[in-house]
Amino acid sequence: MNFTNATKQVIKALEPKIVYHPGNFYVAQMDIGTTPYSALLVVDTGFETTWVQSEWCTNCFPLSVGNYKYKESRSISPVSCDDPLCFPRICEDNICIYEINYKDHSHSRGYLSSDTFTFPAHGGERVSYENVVFGVGLDNQNIAFSKFRESENTIAGVLGLGRGYWTILWQLEADTDLRFSYCLSYWTNTQDTHTYLHFGKDAQIKGTDQEIVQTT
Repeated sequence: MNFTNATKQVIKALEPKIVYHPGNFYVAQMDIGTTPYSALLVVDTGFETTWVQSEWCTNCFPLSVGNYKYKESRSISPVSCDDPLCFPRICEDNICIYEINYKDHSHSRGYLSSDTFTFPAHGGERVSYENVVFGVGLDNQNIAFSKFRESENTIAGVLGLGRGYWTILWQLEADTDLRFSYCLSYWTNTQDTHTYLHFGKDAQIKGTDQEIVQTT
Protein backbone atom coordinates (compact mmCIF):
# COMPACT_ATOMS: atom_id res chain seq x y z
CA MET A 1 0.00 0.00 0.00
CA ASN A 2 1.48 3.34 -1.08
CA PHE A 3 0.90 6.21 1.32
CA THR A 4 3.03 8.74 -0.58
CA ASN A 5 1.36 12.01 -1.45
CA ALA A 6 0.98 11.32 -5.15
CA THR A 7 0.27 14.94 -6.07
CA LYS A 8 3.90 15.89 -5.34
CA GLN A 9 2.66 19.30 -4.28
CA VAL A 10 4.30 21.70 -1.86
CA ILE A 11 2.57 20.81 1.39
CA LYS A 12 0.73 23.57 3.16
CA ALA A 13 -0.10 23.19 6.84
CA LEU A 14 -3.18 20.99 7.14
CA GLU A 15 -5.93 22.84 8.99
CA PRO A 16 -9.28 21.06 9.11
CA LYS A 17 -11.79 23.10 11.10
CA ILE A 18 -13.06 21.60 14.37
CA VAL A 19 -16.68 22.51 15.07
CA TYR A 20 -18.80 21.67 18.11
CA HIS A 21 -21.77 19.46 17.27
CA PRO A 22 -24.80 18.98 19.56
CA GLY A 23 -24.36 15.98 21.83
CA ASN A 24 -20.85 16.97 22.98
CA PHE A 25 -19.10 15.90 19.78
CA TYR A 26 -16.38 17.78 17.91
CA VAL A 27 -16.20 17.21 14.18
CA ALA A 28 -13.77 17.93 11.34
CA GLN A 29 -14.58 18.29 7.65
CA MET A 30 -12.78 16.70 4.69
CA ASP A 31 -13.56 15.34 1.21
CA ILE A 32 -13.33 11.66 0.27
CA GLY A 33 -13.06 10.10 -3.17
CA THR A 34 -13.76 11.29 -6.69
CA THR A 35 -16.21 12.94 -7.21
CA PRO A 36 -15.54 14.28 -3.66
CA TYR A 37 -17.92 13.35 -0.86
CA SER A 38 -17.87 16.08 1.79
CA ALA A 39 -17.87 14.41 5.22
CA LEU A 40 -18.15 15.63 8.80
CA LEU A 41 -16.27 13.14 10.99
CA VAL A 42 -16.11 12.96 14.79
CA VAL A 43 -12.54 13.63 15.98
CA ASP A 44 -11.58 10.45 17.87
CA THR A 45 -8.22 10.48 19.67
CA GLY A 46 -8.79 7.10 21.32
CA PHE A 47 -9.18 4.81 18.30
CA GLU A 48 -7.15 4.47 15.11
CA THR A 49 -9.94 3.62 12.68
CA THR A 50 -11.41 6.20 10.32
CA TRP A 51 -14.72 5.08 8.87
CA VAL A 52 -17.62 6.57 6.93
CA GLN A 53 -21.18 5.33 6.56
CA SER A 54 -21.60 4.23 2.98
CA GLU A 55 -24.34 3.68 0.46
CA TRP A 56 -25.80 0.18 0.36
CA CYS A 57 -25.33 -0.25 4.13
CA THR A 58 -27.47 -2.95 5.75
CA ASN A 59 -27.68 -1.23 9.15
CA CYS A 60 -27.61 2.54 8.77
CA PHE A 61 -28.11 5.59 10.97
CA PRO A 62 -29.97 8.70 9.74
CA LEU A 63 -27.72 10.97 7.67
CA SER A 64 -29.28 14.03 6.06
CA VAL A 65 -26.39 14.66 3.65
CA GLY A 66 -26.57 11.15 2.18
CA ASN A 67 -24.10 8.28 2.42
CA TYR A 68 -20.69 7.96 0.79
CA LYS A 69 -21.26 6.27 -2.59
CA TYR A 70 -18.07 4.26 -2.66
CA LYS A 71 -19.00 2.36 -5.83
CA GLU A 72 -19.02 5.66 -7.74
CA SER A 73 -15.54 6.77 -6.64
CA ARG A 74 -12.98 6.29 -9.40
CA SER A 75 -10.10 6.30 -6.90
CA ILE A 76 -11.31 3.71 -4.39
CA SER A 77 -9.54 0.38 -3.98
CA PRO A 78 -10.37 -2.48 -1.58
CA VAL A 79 -7.66 -3.65 0.81
CA SER A 80 -6.92 -7.28 -0.03
CA CYS A 81 -6.71 -10.07 2.53
CA ASP A 82 -2.94 -10.46 2.09
CA ASP A 83 -2.22 -6.75 2.61
CA PRO A 84 -0.03 -6.07 5.71
CA LEU A 85 -2.69 -3.67 6.99
CA CYS A 86 -5.31 -6.42 7.04
CA PHE A 87 -5.27 -7.44 10.70
CA PRO A 88 -6.79 -9.28 12.28
CA ARG A 89 -7.15 -11.18 9.01
CA ILE A 90 -10.94 -11.18 8.65
CA CYS A 91 -11.93 -11.31 5.00
CA GLU A 92 -14.82 -11.81 2.59
CA ASP A 93 -14.08 -12.61 -1.06
CA ASN A 94 -10.43 -11.67 -0.45
CA ILE A 95 -11.43 -8.19 0.77
CA CYS A 96 -10.31 -7.18 4.25
CA ILE A 97 -13.05 -6.52 6.79
CA TYR A 98 -12.78 -4.00 9.64
CA GLU A 99 -14.88 -4.21 12.78
CA ILE A 100 -14.84 -1.83 15.72
CA ASN A 101 -16.80 -2.01 18.96
CA TYR A 102 -16.87 1.09 21.15
CA LYS A 103 -17.31 1.14 24.92
CA ASP A 104 -20.80 2.62 24.62
CA HIS A 105 -21.82 -0.56 22.73
CA SER A 106 -21.94 1.17 19.35
CA HIS A 107 -20.57 -0.84 16.48
CA SER A 108 -19.27 -0.33 12.92
CA ARG A 109 -18.27 -2.96 10.40
CA GLY A 110 -17.54 -2.99 6.68
CA TYR A 111 -14.85 -3.16 4.01
CA LEU A 112 -11.36 -1.80 4.58
CA SER A 113 -10.58 0.30 1.52
CA SER A 114 -8.37 3.13 0.32
CA ASP A 115 -9.40 6.33 -1.41
CA THR A 116 -8.28 9.93 -1.92
CA PHE A 117 -8.72 12.22 1.09
CA THR A 118 -8.65 15.99 0.62
CA PHE A 119 -7.98 18.18 3.67
CA PRO A 120 -8.41 21.93 4.13
CA ALA A 121 -5.02 23.63 4.43
CA HIS A 122 -3.64 26.96 5.60
CA GLY A 123 -4.63 29.93 3.48
CA GLY A 124 -7.82 28.39 2.16
CA GLU A 125 -6.03 25.84 -0.02
CA ARG A 126 -6.67 22.09 -0.10
CA VAL A 127 -4.27 19.14 -0.05
CA SER A 128 -5.09 15.69 -1.44
CA TYR A 129 -3.61 12.32 -0.51
CA GLU A 130 -4.15 9.14 -2.46
CA ASN A 131 -4.57 5.65 -0.99
CA VAL A 132 -5.67 6.62 2.52
CA VAL A 133 -7.00 3.49 4.24
CA PHE A 134 -10.35 3.76 6.02
CA GLY A 135 -13.51 1.79 6.68
CA VAL A 136 -16.46 1.69 4.30
CA GLY A 137 -19.14 1.44 6.99
CA LEU A 138 -21.93 -0.96 5.98
CA ASP A 139 -23.13 -2.21 9.38
CA ASN A 140 -23.43 0.70 11.83
CA GLN A 141 -25.47 0.15 14.97
CA ASN A 142 -26.26 2.20 18.08
CA ILE A 143 -24.10 5.09 16.85
CA ALA A 144 -24.23 7.76 19.55
CA PHE A 145 -23.74 10.90 17.44
CA SER A 146 -26.72 10.05 15.22
CA LYS A 147 -29.22 10.11 18.09
CA PHE A 148 -29.26 13.82 18.88
CA ARG A 149 -30.64 15.22 15.64
CA GLU A 150 -31.78 11.93 14.13
CA SER A 151 -33.07 12.72 10.63
CA GLU A 152 -31.14 16.01 10.65
CA ASN A 153 -27.84 14.35 11.58
CA THR A 154 -24.93 15.53 9.41
CA ILE A 155 -22.08 13.45 10.92
CA ALA A 156 -21.04 10.65 8.54
CA GLY A 157 -18.47 8.77 10.64
CA VAL A 158 -15.26 8.96 12.64
CA LEU A 159 -11.75 10.39 12.08
CA GLY A 160 -9.35 8.07 13.89
CA LEU A 161 -6.33 9.82 15.44
CA GLY A 162 -5.42 7.16 18.01
CA ARG A 163 -2.39 4.87 18.00
CA GLY A 164 -2.03 2.18 15.34
CA TYR A 165 -1.17 1.69 11.68
CA TRP A 166 -4.66 2.59 10.45
CA THR A 167 -4.54 6.05 12.01
CA ILE A 168 -4.39 9.07 9.71
CA LEU A 169 -1.29 10.19 11.64
CA TRP A 170 0.74 7.15 10.61
CA GLN A 171 -0.55 6.97 7.06
CA LEU A 172 0.40 10.61 6.42
CA GLU A 173 3.49 10.49 8.65
CA ALA A 174 5.65 12.49 6.22
CA ASP A 175 3.43 15.51 6.86
CA THR A 176 2.00 14.83 10.33
CA ASP A 177 5.26 13.73 12.06
CA LEU A 178 2.86 11.62 14.18
CA ARG A 179 1.84 14.81 15.99
CA PHE A 180 -1.36 16.81 16.21
CA SER A 181 -2.80 19.53 18.40
CA TYR A 182 -6.20 21.11 18.88
CA CYS A 183 -8.14 23.53 21.05
CA LEU A 184 -11.85 22.95 21.57
CA SER A 185 -14.38 25.76 21.58
CA TYR A 186 -16.86 25.95 24.47
CA TRP A 187 -19.98 23.88 23.87
CA THR A 188 -22.06 26.93 24.77
CA ASN A 189 -20.81 28.75 21.67
CA THR A 190 -22.76 28.78 18.43
CA GLN A 191 -22.24 26.32 15.59
CA ASP A 192 -20.38 29.03 13.67
CA THR A 193 -17.54 29.02 16.20
CA HIS A 194 -14.57 26.85 15.21
CA THR A 195 -10.95 26.08 15.93
CA TYR A 196 -8.43 24.08 13.88
CA LEU A 197 -6.79 20.67 13.94
CA HIS A 198 -3.03 21.09 13.41
CA PHE A 199 -0.47 18.47 12.34
CA GLY A 200 3.31 18.06 12.33
CA LYS A 201 5.43 21.18 12.73
CA ASP A 202 2.25 23.21 12.84
CA ALA A 203 1.08 21.27 15.93
CA GLN A 204 2.22 23.69 18.60
CA ILE A 205 0.54 26.22 20.82
CA LYS A 206 2.51 29.38 21.48
CA GLY A 207 2.41 32.41 23.73
CA THR A 208 0.44 32.64 26.95
CA ASP A 209 -1.85 29.77 25.86
CA GLN A 210 1.13 27.43 26.31
CA GLU A 211 0.79 27.80 30.08
CA ILE A 212 -2.56 25.97 30.14
CA VAL A 213 -2.05 23.43 27.37
CA GLN A 214 -2.08 19.71 28.21
CA THR A 215 0.11 17.24 26.28
CA THR A 216 0.47 13.47 26.02
